Amino acid sequence: MTRDITGSAKKYEQIVDERIVTNHTLALQFTGEGRRVLELGCATGYVTAALKARNHHVVGVEIDPESAELTRAIADAVFVGDLDRVRLPDLVGEQRFDVVLAGDVLEHLREPVAVLRDAVAMLDDDGFVVVSLPNVAFLDVRTALLHGDWTYRPDGLLDETHVRFFTRRTMFALARDAGLVVTGFHRVDRRPGTSNVALSDAPLAPLVRDLALLDPNASTYQFVAKFERPTDENRAEAEALDHRLSTEEDATTAQLRTLVEAHQREQAELLRSRQELIAVQNGRLMRYSQCPRRVYRRLRRLLHLG
Repeated sequence: MTRDITGSAKKYEQIVDERIVTNHTLALQFTGEGRRVLELGCATGYVTAALKARNHHVVGVEIDPESAELTRAIADAVFVGDLDRVRLPDLVGEQRFDVVLAGDVLEHLREPVAVLRDAVAMLDDDGFVVVSLPNVAFLDVRTALLHGDWTYRPDGLLDETHVRFFTRRTMFALARDAGLVVTGFHRVDRRPGTSNVALSDAPLAPLVRDLALLDPNASTYQFVAKFERPTDENRAEAEALDHRLSTEEDATTAQLRTLVEAHQREQAELLRSRQELIAVQNGRLMRYSQCPRRVYRRLRRLLHLG
C-alpha cells in the first residue's frame, strides 16, 4: 500500500536556532563544518539552511515534490523519491559523502536498516551517519497507553505517518543491524505533559508518575546519535557507551523494583494493622455485650416462671 503524504513535509517546518538545544542543533554539532552532507528527508529546507550556514555541501532527498522544490533554492541538489520504494544509490548516483543526516526520518520508513546500509555505502571511509529519533517511551506515551489510548496525531511522537517506533535500546540495535556502532549520543529532554500525546483527563497517580520518572528515558522526547563503521579504535568506545547507558537503565529498573516492593510491604502492613484493629474492636464489642445478654436471659427466665 502506497503512503499518500504529499505536501505533508511542510507541517514539520521549524526555526533552527543554534542557541536552543533541540534535536536539530545537536545534529548540527555532530555534522561539524565544511563537509559533504546527504540530508535524508530535507522537507522544506529549514535544516538545509543551517547546514549551508556551516559551509556544508548539501544534497537533499525528499518525498514531497513541493517541499523539494522549496529546498532546491537552498541546497546544492535535491532528489525526489520515496526511500521505501527506491534505493539511495539509484536515486542519488555514485556521489560520496562525509555525513548522512537522517533527522526524524527513519521512523517513517518500513525498512530503515536497508536505507541505513545504502547510506553507509555512499560514505567515504571516515564518513558517519547522524540520526534523530522520537522516543516512544516518553512518559506521555506511557501514560496514554496505561489508559488504553494509542491515538495517532498529525505530528509528534504518534505521528500518523510513523511506521516504526524506537526506544534508546532499539535505536542502538538499529545501528548494530546496519553494521554500525553508536559513538555519540544525546537526549533531548522535555517536561512530561507538554506533548500532543498527553491526556488531560487521565493523570497518573503521583506515586506512579514519580516512579516512572526515575527512568531517564521517561523525560526524553528524542534521541540524537552519531553512527560510525566499527573500527579497532571506536568499537571499545561504543561498547562502553552502550554499557554505561544500559547499566544506568538497569539500575533505575532495580531501584524502581525496590521502591515498588517497599510500597507493597507498606500496603500489606497497613492492611494487617487495619485487620488487627477490627479484630480488637470486635473483641471489645463482644465483651461489652456479655452483661446485657446475661440480664436478658434472666428476665426471660423470670417472665417464664411468672
